[in-house]
Amino acid sequence: MLARIIFQRNLSTKPIVTRETVQQIINPSEKYIDEFMVSYGKRPDFRRSDFKIWDKNPKSDRFFYTPKDSTKLIATYQLSFYPSLHKPSEHLSFGGLLWINPEYRGKALMKILQEDMLSHKLLRRPFTASLVPAAIHFVTKVSGGPMHHHLKYNVTYYKPDDLQIPTDLDIDGIRVVDFDESQSRNIVQYDQAIFPYNREKLMLANFSDPNNIVKIAYDSEGNVIGFGYLALFDSGVAIMYALYADNVNVTHAIFANILTEAPMHRIKSFEIRQPDTSYKWIQPFVVNEPKTVHMATLVSTEPEIDFDMKKVYINSHPACCPV
Repeated sequence: MLARIIFQRNLSTKPIVTRETVQQIINPSEKYIDEFMVSYGKRPDFRRSDFKIWDKNPKSDRFFYTPKDSTKLIATYQLSFYPSLHKPSEHLSFGGLLWINPEYRGKALMKILQEDMLSHKLLRRPFTASLVPAAIHFVTKVSGGPMHHHLKYNVTYYKPDDLQIPTDLDIDGIRVVDFDESQSRNIVQYDQAIFPYNREKLMLANFSDPNNIVKIAYDSEGNVIGFGYLALFDSGVAIMYALYADNVNVTHAIFANILTEAPMHRIKSFEIRQPDTSYKWIQPFVVNEPKTVHMATLVSTEPEIDFDMKKVYINSHPACCPV
């Protein structure tokens, strides 16, 4: 009897979610970003400055939801728009940063989010997103479905002692250097051959971030053959992003160079987030193999995607880009 009373009381105190009780804020001001950092941004793999970098997208709108007359955050999502480099009339829409406050989760709020996404000008086909399993059904309804599954992204959490720098890597003829602005044009061209949409400012903002260790690989003729960066967080987490390379030997040269420079005394955990098709590249560096877990699935309204996934060993940030 007591359990039934407690359960009924919890039901009665659950917030009522309707159009009249909830407000949508598009591209919220700093006070709402402050609330986001309290509600969600305490994650060890998130920086407030990430918002500034994501704003470098050609076009991106961010949506926050709060109760009326309150800054309390109850839901977020972001829609990014990437114009095609080769077909002026085409583009790519990408959805990310989908989060719902557990206190408000339910059909009523999901219906409001779905209606708002469907009405927004940036939600067009083709549409892609990197989603946890629980979100795939929701986004399928928003996009008009069906959603085609292209890749699974996994994450492995390494401690510094789990990794080593091998002495027998086959990296002769590969030159790895730090990023500087003089290399921007060549790096952008390499990225655009993999992801043929306009995101030049976004990628260069990541490369210029002083919190990242960024490395560029060249062959003996001076051609860019790969790049990647390690994002460092105050929490002690370090995450590899955007490791793109012509072949596995280039990934080895880049990662070995990054590990040599990484402040191991500050790092508690390395996160390697990568497509399940490319996980073997890191094996020469692994001393102890921790458990790998599924992070997200790359889905699209289209049965085929025009990204050169053969060169993608680690994807860029999944909140704003598909690869």
